[in-house]
Amino acid sequence: MKSPHQALTPALVTLMSFATGLSVASNYYVQPLLATIAHTFGLSFHQAGFIVTTAQLGYAAGLLFLVPLGDMFERRGLIVSMSLLAAGGLMITAMSSTLPLMLLGTVLTGLFSVVAQILVPLAATLAAPEKRGKVVGTVMSGLLLGILLARTVAGGLAELGGWRSVYWIASLLMVLMALALSAALSAVGGTQLSPAVGVRFHPVCASSRAAHPGHYRLSGVC
Repeated sequence: MKSPHQALTPALVTLMSFATGLSVASNYYVQPLLATIAHTFGLSFHQAGFIVTTAQLGYAAGLLFLVPLGDMFERRGLIVSMSLLAAGGLMITAMSSTLPLMLLGTVLTGLFSVVAQILVPLAATLAAPEKRGKVVGTVMSGLLLGILLARTVAGGLAELGGWRSVYWIASLLMVLMALALSAALSAVGGTQLSPAVGVRFHPVCASSRAAHPGHYRLSGVC
């Protein structure tokens, strides 16, 4: 088996960058869809805005309770499981016929979309010291692009196929991403966290705070 540094190929870095972007984007699809969703469930625009709040509450809970698991469990399995659970949340949202079901899907998606915050420190751990800054920057760029593009893509897809199509497509992409990560990370040694590994979350804190300053003040992870 290759060493972790050798196995962290440019293709794997690109995949991890895409995965972080896709994961974090799950919390932002709803924003351009609020008017349509409000019409579907007979809500005022103000009432529909609670869906956005629910997504952020789920994400904050994930930062508090799930991200630290990356220091306790084998991260390949954790990343794949959380990605599939986020996909499940997206499916529930897509199928929702009532507001409570919509909120359930939204909070589950937000909760498990913090897989992005496990992928970033994993990339830092696997990167060779001289390449760590470049690798983390690449993966973080995927996260930031996910935030920036989520609204535009969601709005465009909703115009073509309705708001539910956004969540169906997103859930399918999350499942495919989980399968791809499972296959790619299986070739990487050292995904089991060792107490001797010191990088964990700390080398990426500055970049992560830049992306989610409020979340990191809440979580205290960094």
